[in-house]
Amino acid sequence: MRIGDRRVRLVLAGVLIVVIGLALYQIGREVRRIALRRQVDAALAARDFAAAELALQEGLQAQPDSAELKLLAAQTARRQGKLAEALRRLRRCSTRGAMAGPVALEQRLLRLQAGDLSGGESLDRYCEEFPQSQEAALILEAQIEGSLAALDEKRALNYLAQWNERPLPPADRVQGLLWSSQAHQLAGQVAAAQADCRAAVELAPEHREARLVLAELLALGEPDEAARHLKILKERHPRDPEILLPQAQVLRTLGRLDEAAQALDELLAIEPDHVAALVERGLVALELRQNDAAGKWLHRAEQLAPKYREVLLAMIDYARATGQTAEVERYQQRMRTIEAEIRAQLKDVLKKESPPGNAPIQQPAP
Repeated sequence: MRIGDRRVRLVLAGVLIVVIGLALYQIGREVRRIALRRQVDAALAARDFAAAELALQEGLQAQPDSAELKLLAAQTARRQGKLAEALRRLRRCSTRGAMAGPVALEQRLLRLQAGDLSGGESLDRYCEEFPQSQEAALILEAQIEGSLAALDEKRALNYLAQWNERPLPPADRVQGLLWSSQAHQLAGQVAAAQADCRAAVELAPEHREARLVLAELLALGEPDEAARHLKILKERHPRDPEILLPQAQVLRTLGRLDEAAQALDELLAIEPDHVAALVERGLVALELRQNDAAGKWLHRAEQLAPKYREVLLAMIDYARATGQTAEVERYQQRMRTIEAEIRAQLKDVLKKESPPGNAPIQQPAP
Protein backbone atom coordinates (compact mmCIF):
# COMPACT_ATOMS: atom_id res chain seq x y z
CA MET A 1 0.00 0.00 0.00
CA ARG A 2 1.39 3.37 -0.99
CA ILE A 3 1.99 6.02 1.68
CA GLY A 4 -0.46 8.38 -0.03
CA ASP A 5 -3.26 5.80 0.10
CA ARG A 6 -2.54 5.14 3.75
CA ARG A 7 -2.79 8.85 4.56
CA VAL A 8 -6.09 9.13 2.71
CA ARG A 9 -7.49 6.20 4.64
CA LEU A 10 -6.32 7.68 7.93
CA VAL A 11 -7.96 11.01 7.10
CA LEU A 12 -11.18 9.28 6.11
CA ALA A 13 -11.11 7.22 9.32
CA GLY A 14 -10.60 10.40 11.34
CA VAL A 15 -13.49 12.11 9.57
CA LEU A 16 -15.68 9.06 10.20
CA ILE A 17 -14.77 9.06 13.88
CA VAL A 18 -15.66 12.78 14.11
CA VAL A 19 -18.98 12.21 12.29
CA ILE A 20 -19.84 9.26 14.53
CA GLY A 21 -18.85 11.30 17.61
CA LEU A 22 -21.07 14.21 16.56
CA ALA A 23 -23.94 11.85 15.84
CA LEU A 24 -23.57 10.19 19.25
CA TYR A 25 -23.41 13.63 20.87
CA GLN A 26 -26.62 14.72 19.16
CA ILE A 27 -28.31 11.45 20.06
CA GLY A 28 -27.18 11.91 23.68
CA ARG A 29 -28.58 15.45 23.75
CA GLU A 30 -31.89 14.28 22.33
CA VAL A 31 -32.11 11.41 24.81
CA ARG A 32 -31.38 13.82 27.67
CA ARG A 33 -33.94 16.32 26.32
CA ILE A 34 -36.63 13.62 26.23
CA ALA A 35 -35.69 12.41 29.71
CA LEU A 36 -35.85 15.95 31.14
CA ARG A 37 -39.24 16.57 29.54
CA ARG A 38 -40.52 13.33 31.06
CA GLN A 39 -39.19 14.48 34.45
CA VAL A 40 -41.01 17.80 34.07
CA ASP A 41 -44.26 16.13 33.04
CA ALA A 42 -44.08 13.61 35.90
CA ALA A 43 -43.32 16.34 38.45
CA LEU A 44 -46.18 18.52 37.21
CA ALA A 45 -48.58 15.56 37.28
CA ALA A 46 -47.62 15.05 40.94
CA ARG A 47 -47.84 18.82 41.56
CA ASP A 48 -44.20 18.70 42.65
CA PHE A 49 -43.41 22.14 41.31
CA ALA A 50 -39.97 22.30 42.95
CA ALA A 51 -38.84 19.20 41.05
CA ALA A 52 -40.37 20.56 37.85
CA GLU A 53 -38.45 23.82 38.32
CA LEU A 54 -35.13 21.98 38.65
CA ALA A 55 -35.73 19.94 35.50
CA LEU A 56 -36.85 23.05 33.60
CA GLN A 57 -33.73 24.95 34.65
CA GLU A 58 -31.54 22.13 33.36
CA GLY A 59 -33.56 21.96 30.15
CA LEU A 60 -33.24 25.71 29.55
CA GLN A 61 -29.49 25.56 30.13
CA ALA A 62 -29.27 22.99 27.32
CA GLN A 63 -31.89 24.74 25.14
CA PRO A 64 -31.92 28.43 26.11
CA ASP A 65 -33.95 29.39 23.04
CA SER A 66 -36.70 26.79 23.52
CA ALA A 67 -39.98 28.70 23.32
CA GLU A 68 -41.88 25.70 24.70
CA LEU A 69 -39.68 25.42 27.79
CA LYS A 70 -39.81 29.17 28.43
CA LEU A 71 -43.59 29.11 28.39
CA LEU A 72 -43.69 26.03 30.59
CA ALA A 73 -41.35 27.75 33.08
CA ALA A 74 -43.67 30.78 33.23
CA GLN A 75 -46.69 28.52 33.65
CA THR A 76 -45.00 26.54 36.43
CA ALA A 77 -44.17 29.72 38.34
CA ARG A 78 -47.79 30.87 38.04
CA ARG A 79 -49.15 27.55 39.26
CA GLN A 80 -46.99 27.91 42.39
CA GLY A 81 -48.49 31.33 43.05
CA LYS A 82 -45.26 33.14 42.11
CA LEU A 83 -47.12 35.64 39.96
CA ALA A 84 -44.38 38.30 39.69
CA GLU A 85 -41.86 35.67 38.62
CA ALA A 86 -44.38 34.19 36.18
CA LEU A 87 -44.89 37.61 34.60
CA ARG A 88 -41.13 38.14 34.30
CA ARG A 89 -40.71 34.77 32.58
CA LEU A 90 -43.72 35.30 30.36
CA ARG A 91 -42.25 38.53 29.01
CA ARG A 92 -39.36 36.46 27.65
CA CYS A 93 -41.69 34.27 25.60
CA SER A 94 -42.21 34.83 21.90
CA THR A 95 -45.66 36.07 20.90
CA ARG A 96 -45.24 35.12 17.22
CA GLY A 97 -46.18 32.12 15.15
CA ALA A 98 -47.32 28.93 16.85
CA MET A 99 -46.59 30.35 20.33
CA ALA A 100 -48.90 33.36 19.99
CA GLY A 101 -52.03 31.50 21.13
CA PRO A 102 -50.51 29.64 24.12
CA VAL A 103 -48.73 32.78 25.34
CA ALA A 104 -51.93 34.85 25.05
CA LEU A 105 -53.81 32.20 27.04
CA GLU A 106 -51.12 32.19 29.73
CA GLN A 107 -51.33 35.99 29.96
CA ARG A 108 -55.07 35.72 30.57
CA LEU A 109 -54.61 32.98 33.16
CA LEU A 110 -52.03 35.09 34.99
CA ARG A 111 -54.50 37.98 35.33
CA LEU A 112 -57.26 35.57 36.27
CA GLN A 113 -55.24 33.87 38.99
CA ALA A 114 -54.37 37.29 40.44
CA GLY A 115 -58.10 37.80 41.07
CA ASP A 116 -59.19 39.61 37.89
CA LEU A 117 -62.39 37.68 37.11
CA SER A 118 -63.61 39.98 34.34
CA GLY A 119 -64.16 38.71 30.82
CA GLY A 120 -64.02 35.03 31.68
CA GLU A 121 -67.03 33.96 29.58
CA SER A 122 -64.94 32.70 26.66
CA LEU A 123 -62.84 30.62 29.05
CA ASP A 124 -66.01 29.15 30.55
CA ARG A 125 -67.24 28.23 27.07
CA TYR A 126 -63.93 26.58 26.20
CA CYS A 127 -64.11 24.40 29.32
CA GLU A 128 -67.67 23.41 28.42
CA GLU A 129 -66.71 22.49 24.85
CA PHE A 130 -63.42 20.72 25.67
CA PRO A 131 -63.86 19.59 29.30
CA GLN A 132 -61.13 16.91 29.22
CA SER A 133 -58.41 18.97 27.52
CA GLN A 134 -55.19 19.98 29.27
CA GLU A 135 -56.02 23.61 28.56
CA ALA A 136 -59.35 23.22 30.35
CA ALA A 137 -57.55 21.85 33.41
CA LEU A 138 -55.21 24.86 33.47
CA ILE A 139 -58.13 27.27 32.99
CA LEU A 140 -60.16 25.68 35.80
CA GLU A 141 -57.17 25.78 38.11
CA ALA A 142 -56.65 29.50 37.48
CA GLN A 143 -60.41 30.15 37.83
CA ILE A 144 -60.46 28.46 41.24
CA GLU A 145 -57.32 30.25 42.44
CA GLY A 146 -58.57 33.58 41.10
CA SER A 147 -61.98 33.19 42.75
CA LEU A 148 -60.31 32.46 46.09
CA ALA A 149 -58.01 35.46 45.63
CA ALA A 150 -61.10 37.61 44.99
CA LEU A 151 -62.76 36.12 48.14
CA ASP A 152 -65.60 34.75 46.00
CA GLU A 153 -66.16 31.36 47.62
CA LYS A 154 -69.39 30.63 45.71
CA ARG A 155 -67.67 31.01 42.36
CA ALA A 156 -64.73 28.92 43.61
CA LEU A 157 -67.05 26.09 44.69
CA ASN A 158 -68.82 26.21 41.32
CA TYR A 159 -65.52 25.77 39.47
CA LEU A 160 -64.49 23.08 41.95
CA ALA A 161 -67.59 21.10 41.01
CA GLN A 162 -66.36 21.14 37.40
CA TRP A 163 -62.85 20.23 38.56
CA ASN A 164 -64.14 17.17 40.40
CA GLU A 165 -66.00 15.96 37.30
CA ARG A 166 -62.64 15.38 35.61
CA PRO A 167 -60.69 12.09 35.94
CA LEU A 168 -58.17 13.38 38.47
CA PRO A 169 -54.84 11.89 39.54
CA PRO A 170 -54.33 11.70 43.33
CA ALA A 171 -52.33 14.96 43.53
CA ASP A 172 -55.14 16.91 41.82
CA ARG A 173 -57.78 15.34 44.07
CA VAL A 174 -55.83 16.45 47.13
CA GLN A 175 -55.42 19.94 45.72
CA GLY A 176 -59.15 20.11 45.02
CA LEU A 177 -59.86 19.29 48.66
CA LEU A 178 -57.47 22.02 49.81
CA TRP A 179 -59.16 24.56 47.55
CA SER A 180 -62.53 23.42 48.89
CA SER A 181 -61.25 23.92 52.43
CA GLN A 182 -60.21 27.47 51.57
CA ALA A 183 -63.62 28.22 50.09
CA HIS A 184 -65.40 26.86 53.17
CA GLN A 185 -63.13 28.92 55.41
CA LEU A 186 -64.10 32.04 53.47
CA ALA A 187 -67.74 31.12 54.04
CA GLY A 188 -67.11 30.64 57.77
CA GLN A 189 -67.84 26.92 57.54
CA VAL A 190 -65.04 25.65 59.76
CA ALA A 191 -66.40 22.10 60.17
CA ALA A 192 -66.63 21.67 56.39
CA ALA A 193 -63.12 23.08 55.96
CA GLN A 194 -61.80 20.61 58.53
CA ALA A 195 -63.60 17.74 56.79
CA ASP A 196 -61.96 18.67 53.48
CA CYS A 197 -58.50 18.64 55.07
CA ARG A 198 -59.16 15.35 56.87
CA ALA A 199 -60.10 13.79 53.54
CA ALA A 200 -56.94 15.22 51.96
CA VAL A 201 -54.75 13.79 54.75
CA GLU A 202 -56.43 10.38 54.44
CA LEU A 203 -55.81 10.42 50.69
CA ALA A 204 -52.18 11.61 51.02
CA PRO A 205 -50.79 11.13 54.56
CA GLU A 206 -47.38 12.51 53.49
CA HIS A 207 -48.85 15.75 52.11
CA ARG A 208 -47.27 18.55 54.15
CA GLU A 209 -49.73 21.34 53.33
CA ALA A 210 -52.86 19.24 53.91
CA ARG A 211 -51.77 18.16 57.38
CA LEU A 212 -50.51 21.63 58.29
CA VAL A 213 -53.76 23.34 57.29
CA LEU A 214 -55.74 20.71 59.21
CA ALA A 215 -53.61 21.34 62.32
CA GLU A 216 -54.14 25.09 62.03
CA LEU A 217 -57.92 24.61 61.70
CA LEU A 218 -57.93 22.37 64.77
CA ALA A 219 -55.65 24.60 66.86
CA LEU A 220 -58.35 26.50 68.77
CA GLY A 221 -61.10 23.92 69.15
CA GLU A 222 -59.12 20.67 69.30
CA PRO A 223 -55.53 21.55 70.27
CA ASP A 224 -54.66 17.99 71.35
CA GLU A 225 -55.35 16.64 67.87
CA ALA A 226 -53.62 19.64 66.30
CA ALA A 227 -50.53 18.88 68.41
CA ARG A 228 -50.49 15.28 67.16
CA HIS A 229 -50.55 16.38 63.53
CA LEU A 230 -47.83 18.97 64.15
CA LYS A 231 -45.67 16.39 65.88
CA ILE A 232 -45.90 14.16 62.79
CA LEU A 233 -44.95 17.13 60.60
CA LYS A 234 -42.06 18.10 62.86
CA GLU A 235 -40.64 14.56 62.62
CA ARG A 236 -40.70 14.81 58.84
CA HIS A 237 -39.61 18.46 58.57
CA PRO A 238 -37.57 19.20 61.71
CA ARG A 239 -36.28 22.62 60.55
CA ASP A 240 -39.40 24.06 58.95
CA PRO A 241 -40.38 27.42 60.54
CA GLU A 242 -43.92 27.11 59.18
CA ILE A 243 -44.32 24.00 61.34
CA LEU A 244 -42.31 25.04 64.39
CA LEU A 245 -44.31 28.24 65.02
CA PRO A 246 -47.83 26.71 65.04
CA GLN A 247 -46.48 23.78 67.03
CA ALA A 248 -45.20 26.17 69.70
CA GLN A 249 -48.49 28.08 69.72
CA VAL A 250 -50.52 24.90 70.19
CA LEU A 251 -48.17 23.66 72.92
CA ARG A 252 -48.59 26.98 74.74
CA THR A 253 -52.37 26.63 74.48
CA LEU A 254 -52.05 23.18 76.08
CA GLY A 255 -49.85 24.56 78.87
CA ARG A 256 -46.80 22.58 77.70
CA LEU A 257 -44.60 25.65 78.07
CA ASP A 258 -41.17 24.01 78.18
CA GLU A 259 -41.90 22.15 74.94
CA ALA A 260 -43.20 25.36 73.36
CA ALA A 261 -40.02 27.18 74.41
CA GLN A 262 -37.89 24.43 72.88
CA ALA A 263 -39.73 24.60 69.53
CA LEU A 264 -39.34 28.39 69.45
CA ASP A 265 -35.65 28.21 70.35
CA GLU A 266 -35.16 25.82 67.42
CA LEU A 267 -37.01 28.21 65.12
CA LEU A 268 -35.05 31.26 66.28
CA ALA A 269 -31.78 29.39 65.79
CA ILE A 270 -32.82 29.10 62.13
CA GLU A 271 -34.37 32.59 61.76
CA PRO A 272 -33.17 34.89 64.57
CA ASP A 273 -35.30 37.82 63.34
CA HIS A 274 -38.58 35.92 62.98
CA VAL A 275 -40.92 38.51 64.55
CA ALA A 276 -43.87 36.20 65.26
CA ALA A 277 -41.53 33.67 66.90
CA LEU A 278 -39.92 36.38 69.04
CA VAL A 279 -43.38 37.49 70.21
CA GLU A 280 -44.43 33.94 70.98
CA ARG A 281 -41.14 33.25 72.79
CA GLY A 282 -41.69 36.34 74.92
CA LEU A 283 -45.24 35.27 75.81
CA VAL A 284 -44.03 31.78 76.77
CA ALA A 285 -41.39 33.34 79.01
CA LEU A 286 -44.06 35.53 80.62
CA GLU A 287 -46.17 32.48 81.43
CA LEU A 288 -43.07 30.82 82.90
CA ARG A 289 -42.61 33.98 85.03
CA GLN A 290 -39.28 34.65 83.35
CA ASN A 291 -39.90 38.38 83.01
CA ASP A 292 -36.33 39.42 82.16
CA ALA A 293 -36.13 36.89 79.36
CA ALA A 294 -39.60 37.92 78.14
CA GLY A 295 -38.47 41.54 77.96
CA LYS A 296 -35.45 40.57 75.88
CA TRP A 297 -37.50 38.66 73.32
CA LEU A 298 -40.29 41.24 73.10
CA HIS A 299 -38.04 44.29 72.86
CA ARG A 300 -36.20 42.58 70.01
CA ALA A 301 -39.52 42.03 68.24
CA GLU A 302 -40.43 45.68 68.82
CA GLN A 303 -37.16 46.82 67.26
CA LEU A 304 -37.90 44.79 64.15
CA ALA A 305 -41.63 45.59 63.83
CA PRO A 306 -42.63 48.58 66.00
CA LYS A 307 -46.07 48.91 64.40
CA TYR A 308 -46.99 45.22 64.30
CA ARG A 309 -50.23 44.77 66.24
CA GLU A 310 -49.21 41.47 67.83
CA VAL A 311 -45.99 43.06 69.07
CA LEU A 312 -47.87 45.93 70.72
CA LEU A 313 -50.37 43.56 72.34
CA ALA A 314 -47.53 41.45 73.71
CA MET A 315 -45.77 44.55 75.03
CA ILE A 316 -48.97 45.54 76.84
CA ASP A 317 -49.07 42.08 78.46
CA TYR A 318 -45.41 42.43 79.44
CA ALA A 319 -45.90 45.91 80.91
CA ARG A 320 -48.88 44.69 82.95
CA ALA A 321 -46.99 41.63 84.19
CA THR A 322 -44.09 43.80 85.33
CA GLY A 323 -46.26 46.51 86.91
CA GLN A 324 -45.36 49.25 84.42
CA THR A 325 -48.69 51.10 84.39
CA ALA A 326 -47.40 54.08 82.42
CA GLU A 327 -46.00 51.75 79.76
CA VAL A 328 -49.37 50.02 79.42
CA GLU A 329 -51.00 53.35 78.63
CA ARG A 330 -48.18 54.32 76.25
CA TYR A 331 -48.53 51.13 74.20
CA GLN A 332 -52.31 51.38 74.20
CA GLN A 333 -52.03 54.93 72.86
CA ARG A 334 -49.63 53.74 70.16
CA MET A 335 -52.15 51.09 69.14
CA ARG A 336 -54.93 53.67 68.95
CA THR A 337 -52.74 55.95 66.81
CA ILE A 338 -51.77 53.16 64.41
CA GLU A 339 -55.38 51.97 64.09
CA ALA A 340 -56.47 55.56 63.34
CA GLU A 341 -53.80 55.79 60.63
CA ILE A 342 -55.01 52.54 59.08
CA ARG A 343 -58.64 53.74 59.09
CA ALA A 344 -57.59 57.02 57.46
CA GLN A 345 -55.64 55.18 54.77
CA LEU A 346 -58.58 52.88 54.10
CA LYS A 347 -60.95 55.83 53.89
CA ASP A 348 -58.62 57.53 51.42
CA VAL A 349 -58.44 54.40 49.23
CA LEU A 350 -62.24 54.02 49.23
CA LYS A 351 -62.65 57.70 48.36
CA LYS A 352 -60.32 57.37 45.38
CA GLU A 353 -62.16 54.28 44.14
CA SER A 354 -65.65 55.82 44.51
CA PRO A 355 -67.37 56.97 41.26
CA PRO A 356 -67.48 60.76 40.72
CA GLY A 357 -70.63 62.80 41.36
CA ASN A 358 -73.85 60.83 41.31
CA ALA A 359 -72.64 58.20 38.86
CA PRO A 360 -74.11 54.77 39.64
CA ILE A 361 -71.81 52.25 41.23
CA GLN A 362 -70.98 49.49 38.75
CA GLN A 363 -72.00 46.02 39.81
CA PRO A 364 -69.17 43.47 39.95
CA ALA A 365 -68.99 40.97 37.13
CA PRO A 366 -71.11 37.89 37.84
